[in-house]
Amino acid sequence: MPRVKKLSDEAVLDLALQAMLEHGPQATTLPLLGRAVGLSPATLLQRFGSKGQLFERVFERAQAGLVDHLAARPQGPDPRADLLALLHRQAEPFVTRAHAAGHLALLVQDITDETRRLATQQYLHALRKGIARDLSRLGCPDPDPLAIRLEALWSGLMLQWAIQDEVASVHDWLDTHFGPVLDALLTWPPPDGAA
Repeated sequence: MPRVKKLSDEAVLDLALQAMLEHGPQATTLPLLGRAVGLSPATLLQRFGSKGQLFERVFERAQAGLVDHLAARPQGPDPRADLLALLHRQAEPFVTRAHAAGHLALLVQDITDETRRLATQQYLHALRKGIARDLSRLGCPDPDPLAIRLEALWSGLMLQWAIQDEVASVHDWLDTHFGPVLDALLTWPPPDGAA
């Protein structure tokens, strides 16, 4: 009689992603992943084929989850709140500075590996589309160029948060530094005679 899996492949992949973000992809070994998910390295190899195949499944699942979330995001009554909630959701993986460093290490692979680069482009396209949707609801007449700039601001703020000595959470950091820029952009140019 075959043994029943205690953890689904999806649960293993989610736990493996957390371990990779915490330790960085170069330091993530099969024994480390095995301890993180509660399975032996041999079992991981049996289920996923190789360390490389396991890593690719982790990345594919993470990217698909982000894109699916963006596509299924409901519209609330306040587009500004929706936009900030979108960026808060994208910042959730940045729990600690170690996780931010893990994301940066993965970004190197997103840039240098062609398959990963294309998947990351798909995610960024979906993120910018979500930002543009909320900007359009806020009355922005040409939201696409502004969406690219706001996505770049968000990315820069994530890096700044990881470097700063401040104790604020990443969400507080976003509210403090992203919100006022968004408000200033949405009220520019000022009404006639107000400049």
